[in-house]
Amino acid sequence: MAKIIAQMKCLNIKWVVLFLSLYPISLFASTPVLLNDNREEYPLGRYIQLLEDVTGQLQIGDVISAEYQGKFRPSRIKIPNLGITDSSYWVRFDLANESAKAQSYLLEIAYPLHDKIDLYLFDAYGNYEQKGTGDIYPFSQRDILHRYFLFDLELPALANRTVYMRFQTQGSMQLPMTLWKPEAYIEKVNIEQYVFGLYYGVMLVMVLYNLFIFFSIRDRAYLYYVAYIACLTVMQMSLNGFAFEYFWSNYPLWANKSLPVFVFLTVFAGYLFSRRFLDTRNTIPMMDILLSALLWLALLGAVVSIVLPYSLMIMMSAALAIISPVILLLAGFICLAKGGLSTGYYLTAWSLLIMGAVVYALKGLGILPSIFYTEYAIHIGSVFEVVLLSLGITNRISTLEREKIIAHRALQLEQKIALAFEKFVPKQFVLRAGKDRKGLEFITPGNVEDGYITILFSDVRSFTEISEPMTPQEVFKFLNSYLARMQPSIQKNGGFVDKFIGDAIMALFELESKQDSAYSAIQAAIGMQNALVIYNKHRRSVSYPPIETGIGIHSGDVMIGTVGSNERMEFTAIGNAVNVSSRLEGLTKFYGAKIIASRETMDLLPDRDMFKHRILDWLRVKGKTQPIEIYEILETDSGQMQEAKIKAEKYIAMGLQHRHKKEFDRALKYFNKGLKLFPKDEALKFHCKTCAQLLKNKVERNWDGAIDMKSK
Repeated sequence: MAKIIAQMKCLNIKWVVLFLSLYPISLFASTPVLLNDNREEYPLGRYIQLLEDVTGQLQIGDVISAEYQGKFRPSRIKIPNLGITDSSYWVRFDLANESAKAQSYLLEIAYPLHDKIDLYLFDAYGNYEQKGTGDIYPFSQRDILHRYFLFDLELPALANRTVYMRFQTQGSMQLPMTLWKPEAYIEKVNIEQYVFGLYYGVMLVMVLYNLFIFFSIRDRAYLYYVAYIACLTVMQMSLNGFAFEYFWSNYPLWANKSLPVFVFLTVFAGYLFSRRFLDTRNTIPMMDILLSALLWLALLGAVVSIVLPYSLMIMMSAALAIISPVILLLAGFICLAKGGLSTGYYLTAWSLLIMGAVVYALKGLGILPSIFYTEYAIHIGSVFEVVLLSLGITNRISTLEREKIIAHRALQLEQKIALAFEKFVPKQFVLRAGKDRKGLEFITPGNVEDGYITILFSDVRSFTEISEPMTPQEVFKFLNSYLARMQPSIQKNGGFVDKFIGDAIMALFELESKQDSAYSAIQAAIGMQNALVIYNKHRRSVSYPPIETGIGIHSGDVMIGTVGSNERMEFTAIGNAVNVSSRLEGLTKFYGAKIIASRETMDLLPDRDMFKHRILDWLRVKGKTQPIEIYEILETDSGQMQEAKIKAEKYIAMGLQHRHKKEFDRALKYFNKGLKLFPKDEALKFHCKTCAQLLKNKVERNWDGAIDMKSK
């Protein structure tokens, strides 16, 4: 009994000594963390007290004073998460070593994105030891080289210590603090290495696997997917601290910028992949516009994150990471409703990843607490996502192969029909009709589309006189010989013949842009006139008289489609622009021109001076009420003739100005003056004749200066 009493006295003395050692700081102290030999891990979240330093100017001497001791507030959650804040935070907690021997512990802050952490370890007499770390310093300056922040704490036997810590960051203020025995922490690190090794191994395998698919079939969807996985992986490594530890350990400035950069790049690559995989450009064009805009916004965010404040860009990247999943899921559901290829895999995979991304983003903003799932939500979701999408890719390949075989067979049949059809109908019309999934055999009258095109009309002058002495066989032989020489220039320049109307040709130019169409039509007209020169040499060699042609070119809106009945129909272009083009061809004989182009066509050229030209007139063609300005293309005239016509242009232009003002006598003066200098200029002859008639005939008061052509 005496022995038991002695032991109890000894135990009481220990507690008295411990109490007396704690007394000097017990007035404001929190509940101490009681350390003993039986526990290896001590989560500190519910033991710490917090003080917000809004100005960031408080020093250790300030916070240990009585004025600020009462301002500390206890934390009531396991892992405090204060969200994105500009404030600094002070943390206070007490440690009491119950063991009869000295203990060594590791203090872990399991959030690698704090800019600066200062630790002050106080003993019972008010003396303290100071340590510091943070990701604003090179990684090599850490006392313990680890992706998380670690402090080595030595606690004497039966002693207490008060710890003050100051946290400063531009991002999310998260405080996952744990005290570990070194042996237990080493075991934890070993387990984490296996877990993260498995995770990053899966991501690497998925990168290599999808790269192999890309090089096999050259579908950019898989290249975008590889870019997405790579960006997601680097983003995860930035979040986990691995990127700073292994990739840019000596570049803390970039380490602080890299996270929002790779968040934006991950979103950017995700949009690229989704647009390609879902084929939103064709399936949901309006949604594709939105996805494209967000895609470029993400890329812009990645660029400006390098120069703009981290706190702003991390908030913007988190916001975009929250908005994007909703939009991508909506796009996936719409594509699923339209029978999109492998969309089920897409929705399932992205739903899991998106759930993880949203949870993690909300945790980063302080809306959700930091627990195991929220901490590793992206990792969990991304593993399932990459695996499911890879299965979706495999399914997509097999489905595409099956559809490719079916499409190839259908294409072969379509090509046979088209080849036969093209002998009577222009290829471009066949392609237009082929866009209808029903096929060419279901074409009906009235299938029309609108478009802005350039129309070329060509006609042989005095064809009636040329053909009158010919037999019908000779007429056909002549026409086929002539038309065969004209068509190649049209095809070479991207146009196609809509129809042959006896000796006349109606050709349409509908290229990628209006500018290209206008340019190509004029080039085709020049080529046709050059081909005519060669053809006339041949005619002279066999004692046939040479022929002349006129070409009119105009650009405008038309309707292209089928006309006729169910038994007999044809493709054609109909509209005011077609009629104007035909009338311009008829004007060539009045002005002695080979090629006449309207102002509408000339204005489409990048530069009018690409072709030598001159203004001819301002007039109303037969059957039209709106006046039109016309120009003569001079490229096919001889050099001497070109020079003369260009010099004569100023007299035409001045005469037209006075004619427009109803000053017909002055206009005629300029026309006559030009004609004296250039007596062979047919355009000046026509203007003199027309202006003389205007002098005789009274014009209306509101006359707009345009002459009315009564003949074709």
